[in-house]
Amino acid sequence: MLERLTTVVLVLVLAALAWMAVADSLPAPWRLLAIEVEIAGILGILIAALLLVGLLALLHSHDRSFSASSEIVVKDSQATRRLCVGP
Repeated sequence: MLERLTTVVLVLVLAALAWMAVADSLPAPWRLLAIEVEIAGILGILIAALLLVGLLALLHSHDRSFSASSEIVVKDSQATRRLCVGP
């Protein structure tokens, strides 16, 4: 669910970037909203995207954390060693 919401917000960021590129060349009467409202909306979308991507990264990195009984096998040219990794 969170991944889909993040995807939608990132697509909105792309749409906002496209709108900024197009809106610059439009005459003033063709603009949909006042420039201040457009800026506030784009900033809101960018902040939401940043928070959602950061939250997703945190959740994904938390899922991959090692438990106290995890082992990592390190192979080198002389021997194979087992390391116990704790939290």
